Amino acid sequence: LTADATVIAATSGAAVETSGHPEAVACIMFTSGSTGTPKGVAASHRALAATFLGPEYLHFGPEQSYLQCSPISWDAFA
Repeated sequence: LTADATVIAATSGAAVETSGHPEAVACIMFTSGSTGTPKGVAASHRALAATFLGPEYLHFGPEQSYLQCSPISWDAFA
């Protein structure tokens, strides 16, 4: 972040536009499954957004940020 401080400071702070579709695959998480054989599980953009917007206990808005403390293998990391 220090190396990119000038670039970051020059941004407008406006929402980044995207052409992604809510049902498009955002990431694929690999699990060992019950058999021990790795398998990929696709998570959509909608599913990832629901992680933050669905729970009533978590009020997530444009002026807020949250520290995510979990393994990178968890879908909220995406």
